[in-house]
Amino acid sequence: ESIKWYKRAADLGVGRAAAALGAMALRGEGMPKDPQAAEAYFKRAEELGFDVDGYLRQIGLQRKA
Repeated sequence: ESIKWYKRAADLGVGRAAAALGAMALRGEGMPKDPQAAEAYFKRAEELGFDVDGYLRQIGLQRKA
């Protein structure tokens, strides 16, 4: 259920929601583990002006190269 709301928020332009979806896809939380989807969410968050790398550092994740 939370995925639905994060997606809705991301669609409305909330960069943090897009970054959170990326983190969930990276970890496989609430959705299958999918590094490509994670990167797409991170890109969307950055397009919205969100500091994805700073966010990932705060939550203890590292972006896959």
